[in-house]
Amino acid sequence: AVGAAVALAGVWLGYRIETALGDATAAQEYGRRLKADFAVSTETGLLLDAEGYAGEAVAIEQREIQRLHKLDVAATAVDQLVQDYEAKKQAFQAEMAAAKSKRDKKALQPA
Repeated sequence: AVGAAVALAGVWLGYRIETALGDATAAQEYGRRLKADFAVSTETGLLLDAEGYAGEAVAIEQREIQRLHKLDVAATAVDQLVQDYEAKKQAFQAEMAAAKSKRDKKALQPA
């Protein structure tokens, strides 16, 4: 029993160290060992709780990314509409200026 407790403590410590260091692969391996070898332990319960919250955090983050993507798509569409409007406005203004010039020239010609 003492050997199992020491092994459990070592695996749990390994999981916590690798998690703190940011080595997800090593932390996952320790987590797998906790679940496989010490399924009914407080430490495995803590791990499962942490994974549940992490999963929830990932889901929230994914929803936020999707929301931001939709905003980015909408902003891009608005930018395109503004560019289209500006191009059409310039073309219209050029057309009006040409028509005015034509009228002015016609008005200046003797009848």
